[in-house]
Amino acid sequence: MLKPWMTALAALVVAGPAAAQMENMETVMDALEQWNKAPIVELSDSDVTRFIALSTEAASSDVEFEGYADDKPITNYDAFATAMRENSKAMALLNKHGFNPESFRDVAINIAMSMGAIEMEENRPEMEQGLAQLESMKAMMPPDQYELLSSQIKGMFAAFERAPEGNIAVVREYKTELDAL
Repeated sequence: MLKPWMTALAALVVAGPAAAQMENMETVMDALEQWNKAPIVELSDSDVTRFIALSTEAASSDVEFEGYADDKPITNYDAFATAMRENSKAMALLNKHGFNPESFRDVAINIAMSMGAIEMEENRPEMEQGLAQLESMKAMMPPDQYELLSSQIKGMFAAFERAPEGNIAVVREYKTELDAL
């Protein structure tokens, strides 16, 4: 199941520019910018299972993760890591699961990139059709709008394609559990 912010992105690509709200696109593009700056780490089964366990426990506890909302991606991972460091309950939870704020941030970004790559792979025909539709609408759009949308879509593809195959394979094993988060 796609998160709401990924649904907005998919709506843009599949249904065309009118289907997605620009507010959501700005959020998506902020996340993609963070992902493009993020270090690539080699994910292990342990990284993913610890991430799932921490996320599950956090969801059922009173731990507040400042800057996190279910309906949109974290767009400033450094600020998120700093906020976690200043929250004793969050730090205790991170430590319990073998993370520090930076390692959690890096694992989270790499899992998100891998999930995005899997979604892109599973929906490749629809994504390519959306790109073709955008191209066919080029003459009906102001050039600035077309360039913005085109660069956003290409940026999305580039960000998801950064995910190493090994990470995608590990994340694919846990996709059902990750989708449930």
